[in-house]
Amino acid sequence: MRYLKKAIIISILIMLSNSIYSQTPKELFDTANRHYQDGQYKESISNYESIVHQGIVNSNVFYNLGNAYFKDKQTGKAIINYERAFRLKPYDKDTRANLKFIRSMIKDDGGILFNIDILSLNQLFIIFCILTWFMVGMIILGFFVKQNFIWSFIYNAKIFFIICLILNSVWLISKFYQEKSIDYAIVISETHAKNGPGNDYSVGFSLPEGKKVIILGKENDWIAIGLKKEGLKGWVEDKTIERIARFN
Repeated sequence: MRYLKKAIIISILIMLSNSIYSQTPKELFDTANRHYQDGQYKESISNYESIVHQGIVNSNVFYNLGNAYFKDKQTGKAIINYERAFRLKPYDKDTRANLKFIRSMIKDDGGILFNIDILSLNQLFIIFCILTWFMVGMIILGFFVKQNFIWSFIYNAKIFFIICLILNSVWLISKFYQEKSIDYAIVISETHAKNGPGNDYSVGFSLPEGKKVIILGKENDWIAIGLKKEGLKGWVEDKTIERIARFN
């Protein structure tokens, strides 16, 4: 009888799970929004997370998920999703405002939100391609034009695009280094950084929930992290942090 009850419970859970994942991302998004409006934040989080785990990478989903986590008083998870939304759409005023506000609550600027941080990595790459094509077009056109005033215009345009391309390249490389070369993570539960990869090591410093750290390495279930601004390094259990770039 006991095994029968367990089998029934497992069957029900599987049916519920299948019903959730049978919904389209649009249906899940609408359901999550309704739960959020009704103050059912955990249910809202569950639906937004279901969208993310279907492989959907969307700034609006991450932004709303951040809002739901914030309302559910999960500061670390809120910051992670605001950061992901910010990377996809850095020019969005609401995302920037919420991320700035929540970081002020934990007194951590996170090292982002610069005034020039208004374009995503993909947008900068598209601009790079457009500028390159324009510059190449001006160079080719210059070989066929003989009139002095047109040639002068093409020459000036070529110089303009070269300057823009150089500036764009510097910005693109800086953005790429910030997002791809440095592996950032967020502390999702308050913890203490150890001086080595294990509980037997002494405590080096404390990390509040929501703190932004840099991942330096890994050994078993322990992650080596660093704080750039403070110049500190330590080890934390991998369950206490989550990488920002997981879905990007």
